[in-house]
Amino acid sequence: MISVIVPVHNDAAYLPDCVESILGQTSVEVELILVDDASADASADMCRAYAASHSQVRTVRTAGVGVSQARNIGLAMASGSYIAFADADDCYMPGALSAMLGIMESAEGCDIVVSQFARRRDDATPPRHTALLSPEEAIEATLYQRPLQHPSAWAKLYRRRVIEECPEPFVAGRRYEDLESCPRLYAAARAIAVTDARLYYYRPNMSSFINTWSPARADALWAVDSIREFVGRCYPALAAAALSRSFSAYFNVFNLASAAGRDELVGRCRRFITAHRRAILADPCVRLKNKAGAILSYFPGLGVLSRFYQSRLCR
Repeated sequence: MISVIVPVHNDAAYLPDCVESILGQTSVEVELILVDDASADASADMCRAYAASHSQVRTVRTAGVGVSQARNIGLAMASGSYIAFADADDCYMPGALSAMLGIMESAEGCDIVVSQFARRRDDATPPRHTALLSPEEAIEATLYQRPLQHPSAWAKLYRRRVIEECPEPFVAGRRYEDLESCPRLYAAARAIAVTDARLYYYRPNMSSFINTWSPARADALWAVDSIREFVGRCYPALAAAALSRSFSAYFNVFNLASAAGRDELVGRCRRFITAHRRAILADPCVRLKNKAGAILSYFPGLGVLSRFYQSRLCR
């Protein structure tokens, strides 16, 4: 059985699509866990109604604990041998969970399957190519932000034991929790399968966390700082990859903080960028967007120039 965990917070406009996409999965047994985190709209009633009318749906209401702890609470409730996550404003494509399970069961030693996401509901694609990576290879590829690699918790299938081996899968009270946890979860796996199949619908939502400014956006710096510490202890050969991912985050937060007038945060990001830009330019594995950011940092008008790239750099 696959336990799908969905944190919910004021998502009434999107929740029916999300729930129906999960309950409509075929060829797999699914348990859906809805963690209603202090919703003030109709989401709470919807969660209770789904639980009352579907035996495979369970729900719990929490007191504004945040998405990280909501996922942890859902994990504690889960009874499946496999775990998947979804955001309440997104959907799984038809057949997505069975496709990922098929990949996992056919790839020797596979404990995590990474699929891709689409920005249109009708843009699903079946698996055509799948690569089986060691934990170190998967961590390196993700930190260098290579094609088909993403740190999101959703659009993936996990064996339960992988998550259970991480003492705190998602650090409570933090955002960018999936970015921080991704290397730790990969490290607990025997192998990670990465498929080119687009099996998850990532809904464009201009009011979502990732599309608005809040002080919590600075948690991206906590996430990449934590990754560098973890990599330094467990995978020192990947230090350059961790630095590359950190540079992306610091440059992105620099853009956001500049636009929001957060001068102290701007200064912190500027110091990091200045200290590491030469290493970024010298690393042949760093993606072109990061190198462009490093070059921009040499211009006195970094704040003006970088905002031009805000929608293109370091996403």
